[in-house]
Amino acid sequence: MSALLLRRLWSLVPVWVGISVLAFALGHLAPGDPALLLLQAAGEEPTPQTVQAMRRELGLDQPAPVQYVLWLARAVQGNLGVSYRSRRSVLHELLGRLPATLALALPAFLIAIALAVPLGVLSAASPRTWIDHATRVLALAGITLPSFLLAYLLVLAFGVQWRLFPVAGREGFQSMVLPAVTLALPSLAGLTRLVRAGVLEVLGEEYVRTARAKGVPERRVLYRHALPNALIPALTAAGIRFGHLVTGAVIVETVFSWPGLGRLVVEAIQSRDYPVIQGSVLFSGTLFVFTNLVVDVMYGLLDPRVRVEGAGLGNP
Repeated sequence: MSALLLRRLWSLVPVWVGISVLAFALGHLAPGDPALLLLQAAGEEPTPQTVQAMRRELGLDQPAPVQYVLWLARAVQGNLGVSYRSRRSVLHELLGRLPATLALALPAFLIAIALAVPLGVLSAASPRTWIDHATRVLALAGITLPSFLLAYLLVLAFGVQWRLFPVAGREGFQSMVLPAVTLALPSLAGLTRLVRAGVLEVLGEEYVRTARAKGVPERRVLYRHALPNALIPALTAAGIRFGHLVTGAVIVETVFSWPGLGRLVVEAIQSRDYPVIQGSVLFSGTLFVFTNLVVDVMYGLLDPRVRVEGAGLGNP
């Protein structure tokens, strides 16, 4: 297992470097001169001399490869720069917004898991019935419906028409309901389809037919024999979904004015705060890579075949 973990860690290094290149390039491909923007934000009258001095202070007078190496070296040490807008550490800004994003991502993930498993099993246990068709249609709608449209529909129904939940801001548990449900529904739809497909595949295996031939109750066949094996492939998808929930909640946080990482990125783009944009991309990419690493380790713990294959990769 340790050999598999080391191989996974080594394989993630080029992925992380690629993310860092993309994050650094975003700041350089964006329009505008950061030195000029920073002077204007400070209320100073930019002159060629002050702009050039600010560029030297920010290190923008160096060639792009040199800037990248210096920026990456600082990033590895936890220094993502200073925000142009707030004049605070970018890492401090990101860590300050992370709890709000997790407050949405964790409930959304639990909602998706808690509903996807029984719905997927129910659909697979009743193939080609109205239950199966209804579950598949709802899952398809959850996948195809855009997040911003789903958010506005929930706001109109539960915030405007019935006034059950707040529609903006972070003011206690009730304000968390609508954005968490909006985040959860696409993941719920995708995981339901995956669980259904996995259970249907396992139900055709020989050991399941043997259990049925022995007179094992259908409920026990589903939940004791079929479901555990069907959920192993769904684990990877669930981990990736959680990474998306944490790093991809920009639209939901913007619609509901939720003070999380997604909202911070939108504010940084609007104010052209390049250090925050670069730091957010690198931070989010690192979280996503780490989530996939955890999923790979859990997959190896649940499926012995993965451990055997990982241990044998170096053998001729």
